Amino acid sequence: MILTNDNDNEYAVVLDACILAPMPLADTLLRLAEEPSLYRVIWSEELMQEIGGTLQKMGRTSAQVERRLKFMREHFPEAMFSLTPEMIEAIRCLPDVDEACSSCGNHGTRKRHHHFKYQRLSG
Repeated sequence: MILTNDNDNEYAVVLDACILAPMPLADTLLRLAEEPSLYRVIWSEELMQEIGGTLQKMGRTSAQVERRLKFMREHFPEAMFSLTPEMIEAIRCLPDVDEACSSCGNHGTRKRHHHFKYQRLSG
């Protein structure tokens, strides 16, 4: 585990709306990204919009949503990145199409819950 006091942490994490909408989980994970950071957090404007929409669906007021997003932008300005066309194309190649759509900002096609099937690896 490497704790750093700068933005050059080798571990980068994309935190999605399902992670950053519930306050207890968001608070915990964002505290771990503060200095000295366990990892650096990254997100796109598309993900910020998805977080806002998720918060509204959870019953938060527009003022509460704006406050949360403002806090995130102010405290983690280095987290914002822009998706390039190449990145969007690479994301579309991910095995979980619903998650790829979410990362690209193509909302509305994402499943509410993920169900994972565990398979035993043959030796």
